[in-house]
Amino acid sequence: MFLPEESDLHKYSAVLAATEPIRLRCEVEIRNSMNPFSYMIYKLRGAKFKDPSGNVRIENKAVDAACVRYENRVDEVVRSYGLTPELFNSMSHRIKNEPFLKRRVLLQAYFYRIAADLEREGIIPRRNSCAPRHSHHGTALSDRGQSAH
Repeated sequence: MFLPEESDLHKYSAVLAATEPIRLRCEVEIRNSMNPFSYMIYKLRGAKFKDPSGNVRIENKAVDAACVRYENRVDEVVRSYGLTPELFNSMSHRIKNEPFLKRRVLLQAYFYRIAADLEREGIIPRRNSCAPRHSHHGTALSDRGQSAH
């Protein structure tokens, strides 16, 4: 899908695939930590729940805690693929503004996700070639540096 000189795009796609379950879990935690009516109102108003300076995180400590856990986990995944949060965030902005590139990245992420699901179900054998390098540093990502989802 990508040329050899586009290895960072490959990594970016892998990060998207790897962090999608983390993002979904965070969304559930946020929804469960709020009054359902309030949650819907904020959603309809387009609130960015993960924005550290947003009212939702400031006013609701459970939402803030869910977001902090999400940011830390995403940061670990980004770093484990050899990217810095700054590079990942700048790539996010670039990808967001280039529709064709965004489609390519999302398609590759989708392929990674399918492969992971097939491996988990034992349908295809596990592969070791793209395993991330694990690192545990901590710069949290937020809505200000969101991926191209």
